[in-house]
Amino acid sequence: MFEMDKPMTFIEWCASKGVIPYSLGIEAAYEAGQQSQQSKVEELKASHHGEVIGHEVHFKKIKQERDELQTLYTQQGINMLKLQKRVDVALKLIESWNEIAFDKTTHWTEGYEEGCYHCAAQLEQALKGEG
Repeated sequence: MFEMDKPMTFIEWCASKGVIPYSLGIEAAYEAGQQSQQSKVEELKASHHGEVIGHEVHFKKIKQERDELQTLYTQQGINMLKLQKRVDVALKLIESWNEIAFDKTTHWTEGYEEGCYHCAAQLEQALKGEG
């Protein structure tokens, strides 16, 4: 009888032939695939984070523009109220002048002319908001 060498495992036999056993090849391929996918995940996370920051900056700008427009709108409303008050004062002046009974026989006398200038000055002050 001849002596048998120590029995080899399948992995040892494959290694002696310079061949990677099928199961080890699959495991190595799996690990390489996992690393590749993980690098893609990390890249996407970084890209997503950048996009989120970009969206946040854009959203802040939009909110700021909205606030500025709201302020302008409010200011315009205030200005309109101020102008309406001026017009109301001018209308009251005109109504008060209409109540004055002028002598129709008087035609461009000195007093009448001065009265017209006085009325015009009052109207101008009312429209400028000075009176």
